[in-house]
Amino acid sequence: MKSKVIKVDELDDEECVEWFKTDLAKEIESKTTPAESLKLLRTTFGYTQQQLADKVGITKQQISAMERGREPIGRKMAHRLANALGTSYKNLFW
Repeated sequence: MKSKVIKVDELDDEECVEWFKTDLAKEIESKTTPAESLKLLRTTFGYTQQQLADKVGITKQQISAMERGREPIGRKMAHRLANALGTSYKNLFW
């Protein structure tokens, strides 16, 4: 798999980070389900279930159900969630 480089701002200093070498990428990759990845991404980016639900335009209960694997995450929903989190939908489906 080819490494991707993304820019990260830390205290006004720009630095390039190889995404697949970060601890977050490794942790997401180790997760086996989109549900686990969604919860990890949401908490990493500092959103509550309600905040993410508001950004996506769904209910908190739907976010909770997706994180518990009770509601499937389809491709369209994955795109909406990823856009709200500022990441790629592929990060939900390893």
